[in-house]
Amino acid sequence: MGVAMNSLRKASDTIDRVNRGVAHGVAWLVLIVALGQFGVMVLRHVFDTGFVWQQINLRYINGVFCIMGLAYALLLDRHVRVDIFYRSAGERARAAIDICAAVVFIAPLSVLLFAGSRGYVLGSWAVLEGTSEGAGVPLVFLYKTAIWIAALALFLQAVSMATSAARRFSGPR
Repeated sequence: MGVAMNSLRKASDTIDRVNRGVAHGVAWLVLIVALGQFGVMVLRHVFDTGFVWQQINLRYINGVFCIMGLAYALLLDRHVRVDIFYRSAGERARAAIDICAAVVFIAPLSVLLFAGSRGYVLGSWAVLEGTSEGAGVPLVFLYKTAIWIAALALFLQAVSMATSAARRFSGPR
């Protein structure tokens, strides 16, 4: 049993480390969006001009930033939870609630997100989609792929959450 739990702990730690690294990398997108939006404002209000591609890119980058934050929020325990029972529960009860949340809600949600976006993402890749605006962005299909990456990261983080909770549940009482 000890070898299996040790392997699960290592897998959980690896998932956490990867999701933390992805989140820290994606966090730079906030700076890009802020600077880009500042550029849009300067161009519009100072030079009375602007670029459609710049505004579209900022919208997509902001979307990637938001969706890629799902797994990180779960990792940091910053997700939405109904604390009616959780706050006053003991450690084993909290672990049981976390296992249930990961297995019953979060993992299936990530699978549904992946499966539900299948046509959307594959259709975009099939035509190597760009934006419909004349001066648009050519690589929209790459932005849409972030949905699958986020769904996978969320699923793996749910596995890590359940694994960590199982260790807490089976630990010393």
